Amino acid sequence: IVNQGRDGKQRPLLAEDLALVGFTGSPDRAEWLEPEDVEALLKADADADNVNTILDLLEELTATKVVAADRKVPLRYAKAADQITVEFTWRPPAATTKPTAATKPTPATQPRDRTGTVHLVKMDDEIYGWVAGARPACVGQFAAKLYEQFCAEVRSGKVLVIKKDQAIRQVKITAGEDTLTLDKHGERWSYTADPDVPIDGQKVAEFLETLEELTAEKFASHTKGRPKRFGLDKPWVTVELTGEEGSRIRILVSAKGTHETKNRYATASGIQGVFVLPANLVGKLALRLKDFKKQVKAGP
Repeated sequence: IVNQGRDGKQRPLLAEDLALVGFTGSPDRAEWLEPEDVEALLKADADADNVNTILDLLEELTATKVVAADRKVPLRYAKAADQITVEFTWRPPAATTKPTAATKPTPATQPRDRTGTVHLVKMDDEIYGWVAGARPACVGQFAAKLYEQFCAEVRSGKVLVIKKDQAIRQVKITAGEDTLTLDKHGERWSYTADPDVPIDGQKVAEFLETLEELTAEKFASHTKGRPKRFGLDKPWVTVELTGEEGSRIRILVSAKGTHETKNRYATASGIQGVFVLPANLVGKLALRLKDFKKQVKAGP
């Protein structure tokens, strides 16, 4: 990385001269992130399927019609409030020179990476787009579903990672004022408040498997700031797992979610941000004692 001074000379920048910055939202309504949040996002896993879908869309991007062609993109499109910017980098194939009868093959040379930027905007339920830097600047109209496809969450929705060597020895579920605690001694699970209550170890194992398979519907925020905004300052359900070495994993679930469905906002240990938990998974977390009790056959 170099910096060009007023004298026109380029000088290399040192690591201490740089800062890691990032934001969410559109550039004109950006929500700036803390440095640790940016670093966590850079380390987050990507959703390979959604990324590949976007790459396929870019490769086959075709407008249904051209609505403007001029030296610049008309301001009504360029300043649209609902806008998506997709910047991509690709590496052209290495070029080789075919040898003549009197020369040897020239080794392949790797050209520099190239970048491109596509803008998509939504105006009056219609989708328009253009390629930045194209001459002339052509604005095309696209299928309505294209905008939503480009809005797909490219961050992996995997919520929890429970390592195989991280043996869970305690499960605590708090729903409102009720708290259920299960402890594992050896291979046997027991109800902490009353060890004589028979607990089905298989049901506990199935609950832990459910937690491992939790997948976010989407991310409502890529930072954990302002938990009150999502109702996570007073969670509806808290699930806490404790390992043998005292390590803890917590999941917080809000009492309310988005207006459209019965989903919930949630966050978890090791996850940078607040995600939306699908409605079909919400009920699988707020389990009670009866859901873990072993069925005892009645005598003759």
